[in-house]
Amino acid sequence: MLKNNDPPKGIQEKPHSNTPQGTTLLGPTAAFKGELSGNENVIVRGRFQGKIFLENHDLSVEPGARVTAEIRVKNIDIKGNVDGSIHAKGKVVIAHNGQVNGDISASRISITEGAKFKGNVKVQRSSL
Repeated sequence: MLKNNDPPKGIQEKPHSNTPQGTTLLGPTAAFKGELSGNENVIVRGRFQGKIFLENHDLSVEPGARVTAEIRVKNIDIKGNVDGSIHAKGKVVIAHNGQVNGDISASRISITEGAKFKGNVKVQRSSL
C-alpha cells in the first residue's frame, strides 16, 4: 500500500504537460459541442462548437484547432481557425497562421502579416 499517494520506488511522476497551472486544455483529439464558461484560462488544440464565455480570462486557439463559436473573453490569441463573433475586453491577436471568419469587437486588435481575416472590426475602449 502506498502512503501519501507517493509513486512506487523507481517511478517518477512526470508533469502532465506544458499547460500552465489554472488552465484548462482541450486536447488535439478532443471535440466538444456546447457552452464553456469558467474562472480560468483555456487552451483549445482540438475542435469546439458552441459558446465560450470567459470574460475575465484568456483563450488560446492553437495551430490545428478549429473553433466555431460566439466568443466572449478577456484576451484571445488565435493560431488556428475561428468561425464566429469575438468580443474581447482586452486584446485580440491573430497570428500569421491564424484564420478568423467573423466580427471582432475589442479594445486592441493585432493582425500579423500572413493571417487571414474576413469580417468587421469594432475597436472600443471596453468591450462586453
